[in-house]
Amino acid sequence: MADSLLCIMLITWVNFVTPNTASTTCPSACTCTNSYGELTVSCAGQGLREIPSNIPTTVIWLNLKYNNITRVTTSNFNGLHNLHGVDLSNNNIEHISASAFKQLLHLQNVDISGNQLATLSEEVFNVSIVSAKQDQRSFFVYMANNPWNCDCRLKWLAGMLRDECPHYSSRLMTCKRPDSLQGSDIIKVPLEEFVCQSDVYTIIPTVTTVESSVSLTYASIEGHGSSWANKWSFLSVVGIVFVAVGMMLAVLVLKISKKRNASASSDTEPIIMSYIA
Repeated sequence: MADSLLCIMLITWVNFVTPNTASTTCPSACTCTNSYGELTVSCAGQGLREIPSNIPTTVIWLNLKYNNITRVTTSNFNGLHNLHGVDLSNNNIEHISASAFKQLLHLQNVDISGNQLATLSEEVFNVSIVSAKQDQRSFFVYMANNPWNCDCRLKWLAGMLRDECPHYSSRLMTCKRPDSLQGSDIIKVPLEEFVCQSDVYTIIPTVTTVESSVSLTYASIEGHGSSWANKWSFLSVVGIVFVAVGMMLAVLVLKISKKRNASASSDTEPIIMSYIA
């Protein structure tokens, strides 16, 4: 009886801790390990250019770090409803779809550090955060060492970090662009600095003169999204406005002078005619 019980225990232990290498359940480039009822799929350092499509649906922890993955799409995690953690660090990810993680209602940890992300949609982790709050559990995203473009599209994240949001890590979060903010800690950059070029306009007045009238027309051109650029643009506008006003005054003086000359000519004409007569 004791021997039979021991055999059952050994078989159970082997099933829990030994890797599952069957090609029907585990991608060929990955190792699948079932430990204490939690399936871990590790595909680290395999030179993968995309996330495997045949990841077992029972996976709990997914390791995809140190590959050459460039995009995370809506369909990459289809059916992986039990996923708790995914490590995508140290790839070449440039884009993450806004709906990439929407099906993952039990997600707890995501690591997207060490990639090529310049921006991130606010919607990417919304579902995961809401679900974590409802279940009263933690959810955390690591985002360090990415070439972040600190413009209007990243303003929401800067606000989250400044408010010490418990879901996003501020560690090693620095701006790569624009040049004026390069190397700055995102959490320390004032929110008003997070602007897109299309949000900043310089008004350049141009003077069009007609013999009987003066008109001002305005053209808007794209400026630069930094405070120094805005200050220089403002000073330029002030200078141009002064020039335009000066030109307007010159035109008015010229018009008044012409009217006075015409009036003086009409007043002296009868005297000259009577003298000739």
